[in-house]
Amino acid sequence: MPAESDEIDCERCGETLERDDAYRLDGYLYCSGCHDDVQYEHEQEDEERPTEGVHSYGYKPTAVFFNSDGLASGRASRITDDKGILRGLPYMGMEIEVEDPNNRHDHDDIVQEIHSRTNGLVYVKEDCSLSNGFEIVTHPMTIGYLQNHSDGLASALSYLRTRGFRAWQTSTCGLHIHISKNSFMDAKHEMKFLYFVYMNKLNMIQFSGRNSSYAKYDMDAFVGASGMDWDDKDKPTIMEVVKGVRKNGEYVPSAYERNLAVNRNNSHTHELRLFRPSLRFETVLAYGEFVHCLWQFTQVVTSGQAIKEKGLREFEMFANYAREHNELYPNLVKKIHKRGVSPTPLGWLTEDNKESDGK
Repeated sequence: MPAESDEIDCERCGETLERDDAYRLDGYLYCSGCHDDVQYEHEQEDEERPTEGVHSYGYKPTAVFFNSDGLASGRASRITDDKGILRGLPYMGMEIEVEDPNNRHDHDDIVQEIHSRTNGLVYVKEDCSLSNGFEIVTHPMTIGYLQNHSDGLASALSYLRTRGFRAWQTSTCGLHIHISKNSFMDAKHEMKFLYFVYMNKLNMIQFSGRNSSYAKYDMDAFVGASGMDWDDKDKPTIMEVVKGVRKNGEYVPSAYERNLAVNRNNSHTHELRLFRPSLRFETVLAYGEFVHCLWQFTQVVTSGQAIKEKGLREFEMFANYAREHNELYPNLVKKIHKRGVSPTPLGWLTEDNKESDGK
């Protein structure tokens, strides 16, 4: 992937300056003058301002984008790929649902501790599918940020576990990962990504640990064909779904529900809803690596591999790709082996099996 530019824009005034000349404050980069102004404003703020607790389900703040250099920005970074096409980075946002099964805690107090550990990465919301819990929602982040700058999130999840919160050992919780639609090279890339998930139902359930009515592998619903009196040849293809228009010029129907393995109804993201959540950060990290690895794999898998070698209909070619790039996806590879989705090649170590995801 092309390297980031040596120039950045000041988050306050928009002035372009050399990255080495910028000043960092609260995860943002500023020019010298704006840095001094913002620092002064912070010093004047009321130290007793209200704290942030559990928001309602509909709460949605302005997105902040967390990048691989550890810095945050109010704007998503874009890259020019090898073909000269300007497109977005594959930002991922996570929703991690947790329960307080014994109802022992004041959730607002717990959430304050979560915020104090995560440096602005997350906010917390109610969710009607939960009995006595909440969902932790991250702002969009790159895989580099998740892997190298998420100690705070790991600490927050560990804190919840020690306080008796649970995720894996529940029937109500899920973990959803959004990936930005504008990061895909073209409709073919997007189609291959989505097709892989639905064509590998059994393997995906085994890997993700979840088989739920909140994340159904219903292809008819995904292509908007539920309830339609259509023959198979009349149903929209995934390619038509991605493009939003059929070969005859008609618009593709929207999916009839969002509780699918992949929810395509969001304007800017595809939402993979298929993961069983864990308060162990290594599992969360493996899920994030899966989404990014699938995004990479479906860029490079050829039509010939997809058709002749069943590269999108079977899991093994993807597993081999992950192993070939183990330095990028080490947690994913361990989880693939641990959960038995792909045979562990000789010489490969597996994750320690003495401790489950939920304990």
